[in-house]
Amino acid sequence: MRRAFIFLGTAIGAIALCMGAASAGVVTVTGGQKVKISGTINGVPIEQINNTSEVDGGTISLSDNSLAYCVDVTNPNMQVGFAFDQVPLGQLAGMGGLNSSNLQIIAAIATYEYPNTDPRFTLNGSTDRKGAGVQAAIWHYSNNFMIDASSTDAIVVANYNTVINRVNTNVYPSLNGGLNTSLQSPAATTGVTGDVIGPFVVHTGASSLDLTLAGGTRVDASGNPVAGTSVVDGEQIFVKSGTAGTATISVNGLIHVPTSVGYTGPPAGSNSGASADAVGAPKPQQPLAGIGSSSQPTSASATAEWQGRVIPTVPTSVAGERIQAPANIVQAPSSPGVSVEAAQVEAGSLPTTGNNGGLLWMGVALLLSGALVMALREVFRNSHA
Repeated sequence: MRRAFIFLGTAIGAIALCMGAASAGVVTVTGGQKVKISGTINGVPIEQINNTSEVDGGTISLSDNSLAYCVDVTNPNMQVGFAFDQVPLGQLAGMGGLNSSNLQIIAAIATYEYPNTDPRFTLNGSTDRKGAGVQAAIWHYSNNFMIDASSTDAIVVANYNTVINRVNTNVYPSLNGGLNTSLQSPAATTGVTGDVIGPFVVHTGASSLDLTLAGGTRVDASGNPVAGTSVVDGEQIFVKSGTAGTATISVNGLIHVPTSVGYTGPPAGSNSGASADAVGAPKPQQPLAGIGSSSQPTSASATAEWQGRVIPTVPTSVAGERIQAPANIVQAPSSPGVSVEAAQVEAGSLPTTGNNGGLLWMGVALLLSGALVMALREVFRNSHA
């Protein structure tokens, strides 16, 4: 039994992620990570399928300084020095035991997981363990590979499960329609000065965006100031202004977009040191699938508006006539120590007492109320004329 030097992966082998998109033309394998990974395909141990004593997995290093994951775990034919031609990713469909229906999932894993450094998609352990966990997850979607937790490094198993869970929960932007950015506005985007307007909700596939606010101040839902100029997907933005006017809320940044490429090699017999099948014919080396992520600008904006507060005034005239109090209403005396009764006597009248006095004051109150209502109606009529 021999030990397979396979950097297995899924339909997304050569990953040219953070290092830049892989260049077109011929590339060669220069090395790679080698972490033991055990598992089965449809219940059959992978070592038995590949006729090997051990299967290793991780990233593959290519001569153009990009990294790679292998495509087909059922094909262990991979060695340092093997040459590959770059082709469109779709050309890998149908090769070997590859499940072509999962190419988009494989591309997403290779775009957002290790060696990508997106803070939303972190893994545990050393780079070798991260690469092995991602490789095992890629095999899961390329060949229905199931990892054997009892004979594989526990951190590798944990990383494998993390990636599988991320696919199941649909968190990768390229799979969930998150390659665009938008700002969801609240039901009301206008108010009066001093009002808090929001929330404006951020929707983006970018790991983070820069926030700029022209006019107004960022606050929380209670109106307290909020520091910081960076926002992430799902974050809520509230704004407030003490003066009338309009505020423009803008978010912008870069978003990673998969740019898929594949790699195929000539029959293994044409590469130095290649193996042969049972009848001595050259065995085809396993294809690689490569995907680079390109960055493109993304942005969105929304507006909020405040109007000045209107303080109503009570008019002093109606239809040009000045509103006056009834003649029998006696003003408070201006001289200290003079009673209202004395003032009334001086004015030529006597204070009203008893029930008649109460009715008089009630009538005065009703008269004033009526005058006020008429004044307000006139103001309302003039303002809408």
